[in-house]
Amino acid sequence: MQPAYSQQVTFIYVRDLAEGSRFLEHVLGLPFVLEQGGGCRIHQVNPGAYLGVCTNRPPPDDKGVTYSLVVPDVAAAYQTLKERGAEFEAPPKFSERFQVTSAFVKGPEGYRFEIQSFADSAWPAPVEFGSPSSGDD
Repeated sequence: MQPAYSQQVTFIYVRDLAEGSRFLEHVLGLPFVLEQGGGCRIHQVNPGAYLGVCTNRPPPDDKGVTYSLVVPDVAAAYQTLKERGAEFEAPPKFSERFQVTSAFVKGPEGYRFEIQSFADSAWPAPVEFGSPSSGDD
């Protein structure tokens, strides 16, 4: 039987907890929801997904992860995040190869955050939490 995964949390590791949390809350706009033991701060991405910043281990030298946030309008999200002080690698552009429009934000400790939208009709539409198809009744 498949486990019922009801939520997802990703953790990134930083040296400066306050700065990492500030970036998530005030630049990306992710609400703060929980502090764990003084060394981790968790922010909500959407009703079932969370992103935590922690200082309980050193940040890796190789930031082999890109944290992608799917949005309906990359240009609008780009403008909003720029107004909040986000530092982008380049303006949004369309990738013919991957069929996405995206822009990459420079985050704390060298982490890359991506805002993107899919042009590929095979990408599943977002599920509204609390809807009959989400299983979150």
